[in-house]
Formats: sequence, C-alpha cells, structure tokens
Amino acid sequence: MRNTFIKIEDVLRMQKERNAINRLKFENIIWTKNNKKIIIAPVVKENWMLCGLNNLDFITSGAYKQKGVKE
Repeated sequence: MRNTFIKIEDVLRMQKERNAINRLKFENIIWTKNNKKIIIAPVVKENWMLCGLNNLDFITSGAYKQKGVKE
C-alpha cells in the first residue's frame, strides 16, 4: 500500500473556507453549478432553514435536488 501525503495547511485552508460558507445566512446564498444559478423551490429553502443543519450539508446531503429544484 502506498502512503498518501496530506498537507496540514491544505486541511486548515479548506476548513476555514467551509466555516466561512457555514457562517453565511442561508437565505442570502445563491447556489450555482457549472456557473449556472440553481433554482430552488421556496418550500425547499424554508424546510431546510428549520432542520438545524448547516449550509454545506444542504449540498452534501443532496437536499438541493429535492422536487421543485431546476438546474
């Protein structure tokens, strides 16, 4: 098995970026994919704001793909 080298500086930089995204107000974020705005149904956004998860979880969980979302 080959060793994998991971720079601590890279991990810290990525975490800093993640923290910055999660500090934003969810309702003020315009999500994009391939430089195109993702249209998310208002009900999907409203439900997400009540669930208690963070901004990045909205993407990593796939919640943005719920019915009513147009790409």
